[in-house]
Amino acid sequence: MVVSTKPRCEKIGVVEGAGGNTEHARADAIEQAAERGATHILLDTPYWDLQNGMLMIVDGALFECPPADEVFPPTGYR
Repeated sequence: MVVSTKPRCEKIGVVEGAGGNTEHARADAIEQAAERGATHILLDTPYWDLQNGMLMIVDGALFECPPADEVFPPTGYR
């Protein structure tokens, strides 16, 4: 059986969510990710914006991954 070494998911960008608290910052980041066509998002730990003390920021990486049935089992392996 031949195994592909190509990564399953492709990184398509980064996002920065902002809000008055952690939940709003994460929701903003997730909304932006959906608008950009990401299937997955990896969020970092939220932090306070020191220039605007009332704003919580969360950064994240956006990924596009194929559906699970396209990855395994490989074509012809059934």
